[in-house]
Amino acid sequence: MLIQNEAFESMISNIPSTVKVFLLSIIQQFEQDPATVVHYTLTNGGDLRLAVLPPSDSSKTRLRNFATLYWQNRNRVVLARMYLTPSELTTLDFQSAVVPTRAAEPLLSEIRLSEQDCRTVSDKVIGALKRAKVKMVDTF
Repeated sequence: MLIQNEAFESMISNIPSTVKVFLLSIIQQFEQDPATVVHYTLTNGGDLRLAVLPPSDSSKTRLRNFATLYWQNRNRVVLARMYLTPSELTTLDFQSAVVPTRAAEPLLSEIRLSEQDCRTVSDKVIGALKRAKVKMVDTF
């Protein structure tokens, strides 16, 4: 998979290989889903966003992100925000889930994943992202 995108290239240019593999596995999983839009921005030095379009019969017309992920070089973690509450993530065994500190943040929780976590919990993260997507779709 070759992704030609300035924001994506910016995001992965200086991150550990383990984190690249982790993010690419998420991209690959969700690019195969026609109901998911995988896109990137230059926010935070480059981030990955997973979104859904509203159904054609909905009065809503905008893309809605159900997750954002980016590498925090200073803290050496992936910050993942998603449309699940911290308690929903706790039931999925993400004990470190918290409410985002930014008051206007539309996503409901955030978790921090170390390089080691990126090696060991990618399937669990993908499962949580799928649940966040279903929850977002249910809001339409």
